[in-house]
Amino acid sequence: MPIPTIHFVHFRSTPGGIESLTPKIIRSLNDLEFRVFIVRPPDTNQINVYDDENVVVTYGSKYITLSFLHLFVYALKNRNDIFHVFNLGPLLLLAIRMASIKKVIYSIHGTIYWKKKYQKIIRRFLWKIAISPHFIFLANSYYSRKCFLDYNYFFKGQIQVVYNPIASERFSQKSRSFNDNLQIIYCGRLVQGKNLFTWLDAACEIHKTFPQSVFKIYGNGPQKDELIEYSKQIGLFSVVHFVGYIKDIQKAYQEADLMLFLSEYESFGNVVVESILCGTPVLVSRIPSMMEIFHEYPEFIVAEDHLMIQDILNKISNIGHLKKLAQTAEESFRQKYSLDQHVKKLESIYIKFK
Repeated sequence: MPIPTIHFVHFRSTPGGIESLTPKIIRSLNDLEFRVFIVRPPDTNQINVYDDENVVVTYGSKYITLSFLHLFVYALKNRNDIFHVFNLGPLLLLAIRMASIKKVIYSIHGTIYWKKKYQKIIRRFLWKIAISPHFIFLANSYYSRKCFLDYNYFFKGQIQVVYNPIASERFSQKSRSFNDNLQIIYCGRLVQGKNLFTWLDAACEIHKTFPQSVFKIYGNGPQKDELIEYSKQIGLFSVVHFVGYIKDIQKAYQEADLMLFLSEYESFGNVVVESILCGTPVLVSRIPSMMEIFHEYPEFIVAEDHLMIQDILNKISNIGHLKKLAQTAEESFRQKYSLDQHVKKLESIYIKFK
C-alpha cells in the first residue's frame, strides 16, 4: 500500500527557517506525492520559495478567520491524507482536527506561545482541544521541545527531536583569499527579536578597533528602513551594506570572515550552522538554542548584557583561532545536521500512516 499524499501546512512562502526546509524535503523524497497549503497569500514583492518547485500550492487568506475556513475545507477534501504542519499554532491545528484528519504530524519550530496574559489563557485552552492523542509531535531542538512542554503542561505525549537538515554539498568550504578587510555578516530576517540595533552598536565598536572591517546584512524585513537610518545616526552607513535577500546564501558565508548573530530568541538557528558548514566562524548570543548547538564549542558564544561587546572584540582579536575551530566543528555538524538523517526519520514516520 503506497504512502498517502503528504500535505505540508505552514504560514508563509517567503524565505525563512521553515520555508527553506520544506522544499528541500520535497525534493529529497521525490518518490512521494506532496502538496502545500500556505496560510497567508503570497507577497508579490517577496521571493516565493515554491516558485521553482514542482508542487501544487494552495493559499489561505490574510485574515485568520478566513484562513481557518479555507484550511478546514482543504482538510475535508483531503481527509485520508497525511498532514504535516509546521508551527501552525492551536487555532489552525483545530481546523485540521475538526476536519477529522487522523494522520497529523506537528513540527514544533518555535519558542514563544503568547504575549499577554489573556492570550496565554485562550491559547492554552485552544491547545487542549486541538491536540489529538493520535497526532505525532516533533521538535527541531531540545529547547523548543522544552518550551512547548513547559507551556502545555497538560500534554502527556512523546515529542521526538529531529534536527533541521542543513548540511549539504551547497554549504561547503571554499578556498578563498582575503584582503586586509575583515568582513562580518548577518543573515536572516530583519525583524524584532533579532537584536539588530545591538548588532549595529557592536559593529560600530568593532570598526573603531578594527578600522578595515566591513559589514554586510543579508535579508529583508520590516525593520530594514529603521536599521538603515540607525546606521547613519551612528556613523556606520559607509561600511554597512544592506544586501537584501540572495538565493545563493552560501556565497555570503564563504566570502565572510565571521558571522555575528545576536538574536534574543531562536528555536534553533539554521544560519549559524550553515556558516560553520562553510568554514566560517560565528559569534552568537548566549540563548538556550545557541548553547544547545554550540555546547561542544563554547568559544563561539559571547557574554551577556554589558559584557557582550567587549567579549566580541576580544574574540575577534583572535580570529585565527575561531577559523580553525570552525573547521573542526564543520566535520561534526555535517553529520549531525545532515539531510539524509532528517528525511530518513520523516520517511519512517510517514510509512507508519500507510
